[in-house]
Amino acid sequence: IRLDPNPMQVGAEFWAAMAFTAALRGVAFAEPTVGIDQVELWPLDPVRTDVDWRERDFSVRYATGSSVRALVPSQLFWFSGLSDATHRPLVPWKMAKGAIDFQLALEAGARSFFRNNLRFSGILSTEHKLTETSIEHIREGIARWKQGGIPVLEQGLSFQQAQGTNADAQLAELIRQRTLEMARYWRIPRTMVGEESGTATSQEQEALQFVKYTMRPWVRRIEQAITVRLLTPDMRAEGLRARFNLDSLLRGDSGTQFRNAVLARTASVLSVNEIRTAWLDQPAID
Repeated sequence: IRLDPNPMQVGAEFWAAMAFTAALRGVAFAEPTVGIDQVELWPLDPVRTDVDWRERDFSVRYATGSSVRALVPSQLFWFSGLSDATHRPLVPWKMAKGAIDFQLALEAGARSFFRNNLRFSGILSTEHKLTETSIEHIREGIARWKQGGIPVLEQGLSFQQAQGTNADAQLAELIRQRTLEMARYWRIPRTMVGEESGTATSQEQEALQFVKYTMRPWVRRIEQAITVRLLTPDMRAEGLRARFNLDSLLRGDSGTQFRNAVLARTASVLSVNEIRTAWLDQPAID
């Protein structure tokens, strides 16, 4: 499962697909099967997966072509995110539905705004009676106006803007604020969603907090799911456990890494070869 969980995916591709599904839907399923050379682990398409959550059990109906297969927990590998007292996990996008709807409406308004070359809509009015020729000229003028040109209004037409200015609408500020609001549901730091505020030190601290408070809870769930649901009781009795190594994400910048390496070697916590291989990705010294 580290390198080739199945013939079609390497380990990085498999875990990226599982993590993405779990982050959006609260749970990710995979089916272990017996392959030619080894046991294979195939992720289940979340669109074709229907889960029936019961009080102390669940079953999965998985659509494959024209048939539907029924799967029980003993046939599956899975891990889930936050949940309440029931087994049913909380679905993040459902919790963020209000923020998502607001963001979609904001994007639709922004598309309309930029489609009109940053020109707000308004109302044309006149006290004169318009002829068919005048109406056609007005339509041509509006088409030029939408493309950035200057329309020539006739028949006493006047234009009244229906919305405020760009500064009043605060479009850019709204988009930034809603993006940060969406990121909060998944505990993503602002520096990882394009927010430029903050110093280099604060950005580094946010990256470390992302590992500790966002990735680490998921990693613990995956580690325990692998240990309990993929390893046999004999393997667990021998002390085998699944572990993800997040040390490389917690070291900070290169200067901090070298200072920590010197401290670890001076305190005789790690040997030279342990520092070279585990920390610095260098070959061991014979």
